[in-house]
Amino acid sequence: MMIQAAAYYYHGLILDKGTKPSSYINAVCCFLAADELLTDSKKACLCFCLSKPVTRAPSLWGVMKHLHQRIPEEEVSDVRLSIKQDMALQTLPELPDFALSLRPDDYKLPEIDTTWSCEEWETQVQTLKGHLEN
Repeated sequence: MMIQAAAYYYHGLILDKGTKPSSYINAVCCFLAADELLTDSKKACLCFCLSKPVTRAPSLWGVMKHLHQRIPEEEVSDVRLSIKQDMALQTLPELPDFALSLRPDDYKLPEIDTTWSCEEWETQVQTLKGHLEN
């Protein structure tokens, strides 16, 4: 749910840069959807943390810490919402499909060195006295 909230949030920021009135309405819908998904995610996290065995919610860090601060700010600070509130809540815009940008590279193990297959290992035992003489 957090990933979807982040997707709607950033998609809303992109749409908010548009010049058409419809892009603004779609941006507001995205911000509201992001806030709702984030609220649902917090509730799910709390329910999970309160279930047995008792666990604690991890502290927020990185991107999620930033999003937990930014998504409610965007929803509250957007005063243009009151202009066309009826139209804003009609439909949620579709998120664009993004191709995965992270693909693992194929990894081949190096060939085994012939010295590792040697069954006769000779360990060199050197005494302290012999070591000091060198």
